[in-house]
Amino acid sequence: MEDKRREKEDVIAYVRAKFPDMDASNTVMIGDRIYDVIGAEMNSIPVIHCAWGYAQPGELEGHEPDYTVQTVEELRTLLLSMIQ
Repeated sequence: MEDKRREKEDVIAYVRAKFPDMDASNTVMIGDRIYDVIGAEMNSIPVIHCAWGYAQPGELEGHEPDYTVQTVEELRTLLLSMIQ
């Protein structure tokens, strides 16, 4: 809301600085756009791409999310498997 962090990687870095216990072992980015994938990549955290979002076909070209889910149920199942 402050309009200081316009890029997703800056937003993620800011949140991680505020919560120093966040690291790749207990954090995951969930998003639907290339900006979410790039932001996670640049902050060395895994990313789950939600294929039902606003991304245009081919938008993720050159970037590989760690996981891609097609439905909310797949996302739920994946997240639950990560915490067990």
